[in-house]
Amino acid sequence: MAHLINNPAIDQGDALLVYFAGHGSTIPAPKGWYGGVSPENRDVQVICPYDHDTKQFGKRVAGISDRSMLALLNELARVKGNNITFIADCCFSPPKAKSLDRKFTRSTPTIKCKPDDLYYGLWSGARGVPNVNRDGFYAWNCGTHVFLSACRPDGIACEGKNGGKFTNSFLEAALELSLHRTSYNLLLDHILRDFRSEDEQRPLCVGKHNSHIVFDGVPFSIDPKFILVDFANSSQPCLDVGAVHGIAKGSELSLHFHNHFGSRNPVIGTLIVSKVEATKCFGHVKAPIPYCPKLCWAKIVRWNNRRPFRVHLKKSLTSLCSWWKLRRSLPTVAGGPASIGGLNVIRVKNSKEANITMTIGHDDITVITKEQPANQAQLISRIRDRGPANVIDDAARFNLHLSRQNPEGPLNGLIHMELFRMNHTSWSPIGENLLRNGKAVITFEEGAIFKVVIRNDSPYDLWPYLFFMDPASFSITKVYDPESSPQNFAPLLRGRQLSIGTGRPGSEALSFQLGHDSSHHSGYLKLFLTSNPVPFSIIEQGHPSEYSFFYDREFSRSPCILTGQVWDTLSGFLKFMEG
Repeated sequence: MAHLINNPAIDQGDALLVYFAGHGSTIPAPKGWYGGVSPENRDVQVICPYDHDTKQFGKRVAGISDRSMLALLNELARVKGNNITFIADCCFSPPKAKSLDRKFTRSTPTIKCKPDDLYYGLWSGARGVPNVNRDGFYAWNCGTHVFLSACRPDGIACEGKNGGKFTNSFLEAALELSLHRTSYNLLLDHILRDFRSEDEQRPLCVGKHNSHIVFDGVPFSIDPKFILVDFANSSQPCLDVGAVHGIAKGSELSLHFHNHFGSRNPVIGTLIVSKVEATKCFGHVKAPIPYCPKLCWAKIVRWNNRRPFRVHLKKSLTSLCSWWKLRRSLPTVAGGPASIGGLNVIRVKNSKEANITMTIGHDDITVITKEQPANQAQLISRIRDRGPANVIDDAARFNLHLSRQNPEGPLNGLIHMELFRMNHTSWSPIGENLLRNGKAVITFEEGAIFKVVIRNDSPYDLWPYLFFMDPASFSITKVYDPESSPQNFAPLLRGRQLSIGTGRPGSEALSFQLGHDSSHHSGYLKLFLTSNPVPFSIIEQGHPSEYSFFYDREFSRSPCILTGQVWDTLSGFLKFMEG
């Protein structure tokens, strides 16, 4: 219990799931169990742990009683909130029908335990507290949690070769329903389709909040990789992404009804981009959609990057099989199947032609890239907990966004980015600008903070989006997002400058930490500039492994905007030297 109540990773209101699959039983209530209130002669429901009915320290293990479990959940709810779901695939009564073999039901008789053994196993939080519950685990009006049971109080729970019938029905329903808009009651209705009304097993859902969305919708957060699609003009649907995001003519996107994580979201169609502008694009649906809403969501399945990302594979004695399978899966000429992330990737024979050289080891993957913009020094990274195909995809998408420039260069020489080390106390710059000619060499100091200054000498009011790109893990992390700023006007006005890292809300300082799994300590500041606000979360990827930022921002989407917009990019290479 302590690992739940005292766990800092669990916030108030987080979704907590308590799941039990096994056997239940009943034991006659001991004297005083219900505080002397009649009836004292009723049975107590218990769930049976592995050592149920055995002797421990001179006492019999009487299982976990409903009184103990409800007290435990009440204690947890007081600290972490009442977004708790308790699922029990068990029953407390033997089958009534003689045709049902007891070995196929999830109840077991308690033979040796005495009623007073229930007090021995009582949860500490339940001791000295009046037991007012008369419904066992089925506390009908309980506000601390929602209880999903495999059966009614006097029913049975069946099992077969594939486990509990209720658990199988629950998992199937979770895959078939869009859970972000499904209540517990609707979930139960779907589960009940697998059970006949005359069956002894009829699942049940009780609790004051059984009409709420499953898990209060907490796990089904917004997936920022989805893009809003406007079908107001059904002949040419509009998307709020464009050339600045890396979209190209021929890019392919799958269409979906919603944009939530963890909730069933089948593909309802495919959209091909036919026209690309600075910050938006238009497309056509590949095949007619039976039902197409005015607004839906899209996910990129093929970027259609013109220049393929080139990979050189090195053999390794420890993983020849993995090397061979990966080698066969990568095309050697452009135009082949896209990578898992929708990028054009090809395999090359020579490391000099490659963007990355990759060696698959026993428990990690070694990746060699080349420093940009110098393109000479080799950067060696060792990546764990990622499959080879995922590493290639991350590296290809990293390269796509890092190398992106507007070929017309409308802001070339008109935007300047500077980097300053900051004083912790006064929040004033220490020394001169560190970023010169697109490169900064920084002597590392633990806990040092920095700010970025962007100067705008162009004739446009601009919206800047700043990212830190880590070549050691291929992660891309948002550092500054003007969408989160309180003002509704462009934060980088013409002829003015913008400071990121002043310590004020929306302008948090940058802080770097050196990692230990690479032969280098470097990264890139990548600045995207547009003349209107646009969503940029589709660019983010991975989790920063070496660098951290005092930055935490929500993201909001904007509708499709007008034509005639300006975009451009600016990059800065950061090299960290250990002091």
